[in-house]
Amino acid sequence: MLEQEFLSVAEMIELNARARPNEPALIDSTGEISWRSLDCLVTASANAWIAQGLGRAQPVAMLIDSSRWSWIHLFGVLRAGGVAAPFNTMLGPDAIHAQLADARATHLLVSRTYSDLAAAVIPRIGFEEPCRVVWRECTSAFSREPWTSVPLLQSLRWIGRL
Repeated sequence: MLEQEFLSVAEMIELNARARPNEPALIDSTGEISWRSLDCLVTASANAWIAQGLGRAQPVAMLIDSSRWSWIHLFGVLRAGGVAAPFNTMLGPDAIHAQLADARATHLLVSRTYSDLAAAVIPRIGFEEPCRVVWRECTSAFSREPWTSVPLLQSLRWIGRL
């Protein structure tokens, strides 16, 4: 056990990557991922979030499942200094939009599972609202990255609303 009073999730991943780099950190239906690999993926995600304008303490709204992709990006948000705000995906688009507005989230993270729900929420985002960047899990096996980050206007085009 690592000795320290309090560790953030990002610090825990980093310390475990050094202490036991080859041991499994995440296990799912597609296999397992080591602490070292998890640390690298979370760092890459955090760097991408920062490059897309995520600032310290900015909330990121999340319509995510329990997939490896979702966990990596949730941890990436935390490592980047953002605030992860997973939303209740059982709610309808109007309620989720209300939560999005209330959270003042600048980014929205969407896993493939909830792409239809996101497609119903995105058109409700007004141009005066702070949410400007939508991340979604790619459905194409040909993409170099497991996600795309697109401005809100492009997201509206993606779902055929513009």
